[in-house]
Amino acid sequence: MSQTVNAAFASAPDDVYQAGGTPLARTIAHVATDGEWAINERAWVFARVSVDLGNHEQNDSRLAGLNWKW
Repeated sequence: MSQTVNAAFASAPDDVYQAGGTPLARTIAHVATDGEWAINERAWVFARVSVDLGNHEQNDSRLAGLNWKW
């Protein structure tokens, strides 16, 4: 299973960029969850947690932030 991320700018939604990552080993379980909470119609906070568990390997990542649209 390869890991890819697709992204585009709001002003140019047809121009999509893709970044690829290292494939996960076949003995890995990947678990992720995320959520967001709207403060108002122009701002919200978000968080994401992911964990990779496998033979002789454990990786985790955390991400949190604030999105603000002006």
